[in-house]
Parts: sequence; structure tokens; C-alpha cells
Amino acid sequence: MFCNEEFSGNRSVLLNHMSREHAFNIGLPDNIVNCREFLRTLQRKLDNLQCLYCEKTFRDKNTLRDHMRKKQHRRINPRNREYDQFYVINYLELGKSWEEVQLEDDRELLDHQEEDWSGWEELPVSTVCLFCDTRAEAIEKLCAHMEEAHEFDLPKIKSELGLNFYQQVKLVNFIRRQVHQSRCYGCRAKFASRAALRAHLEDAGHASLLPAMDAWDQPQL
Repeated sequence: MFCNEEFSGNRSVLLNHMSREHAFNIGLPDNIVNCREFLRTLQRKLDNLQCLYCEKTFRDKNTLRDHMRKKQHRRINPRNREYDQFYVINYLELGKSWEEVQLEDDRELLDHQEEDWSGWEELPVSTVCLFCDTRAEAIEKLCAHMEEAHEFDLPKIKSELGLNFYQQVKLVNFIRRQVHQSRCYGCRAKFASRAALRAHLEDAGHASLLPAMDAWDQPQL
């Protein structure tokens, strides 16, 4: 997004380059869900001459580039809830948003200092369903929704398969990508729309039909 270099293979190579060379950090690769769609979203905003942080629109690319560099706006807007869907923390960490976790980490580093956090205002959490646009303010509510509406019991799957944290990340990434492509991950059938896929998952009961682990438990996921 910021230079002419091209990358292939594991997404971490690209993300680490953007962080190291362009001071643009969107988080650890393993903590990001549906990375390609995330990058497409960011690229679309830049193509529309929109600053990723303050979200102001500029007259041309040079003006936008100078603005983001001088104002140190080479980062995403943490208050834009559109980005919540791309961070696995919103699905696995008991309803905490990625920004809240980062703030907790920062506070741990300052434990030796006497800081008054009494005025700290918690940001609302927006957690997005894996299969539809339903949102909830807690992971428990979202899991209950997915079990009731889509017959997908994430806590049960995690328990039965004995998934560790990174395997949970990979599974969520895998499902997100398949749903984004309107493809059933159970039988591999391709559909014309996500609505058609959701109807198929409901009728065939394939939401809970996971493929073998080697199909999704891979580093690039």
C-alpha cells in the first residue's frame, strides 16, 4: 500500500515489512482474521484518498501521503468498529476488543508508576458473527447466537478438538475466508452469494461439519 514492493507466501512477511519500513502496524499476523479482506478494505480507503486514522478525504494521493506522514496517521482508527471483524480477539477473548487488550498490555508496563485510571472510559465491544452480520457485546452472546441460529457451537468444538489459542485463530480464519468466498467448508460446494451459502449450511447442517484439521491447521491461516 505504501511502496512498489511485492510479496508472496506467508502474510507475516508483508505485515512485518509495512511495520518495519513504513511504521504501519495493524497487529501480529496470527491475531488477524481474513487478512486479505482487511488489506483490501484499507487499500480501498486509500484509493478513495481517505486517511486511515482521521478518515478525512484529500484532493490527491500526494496530499494524502504527506498528511499521513506529517501527522503520524499511518495507523487505523481504533474507534472505527468496522475493523473489529478482522481481529480474532473479538471472537476468543471473552468479548474484549483488540484495542482494550492493547491498552491492558500498556497498563501492565506502567504498573510501577502511580497512575490514576479512575476516569478511564471503556470502549464498546462489537463482536461479529462468523456467518452473518449479527453483532453482540459479549462473546458469550455471540456464541449463543451462532449455536441457535447457525448450529455452530464454537466452545464445544474448541473443547472436543482440544484446540490451543493459535489453532482457534486458524480455524476462525479458515471459516471467515470460506464464508467470504461463499463456499461451504464442509462439502466444498460453491454458491452464488453468502445468503445462498447460509441457506445451504442451515438446510444441510454443514455449519458443524468441519473438514480434517490439516485442511485449516496451517501456518498461512
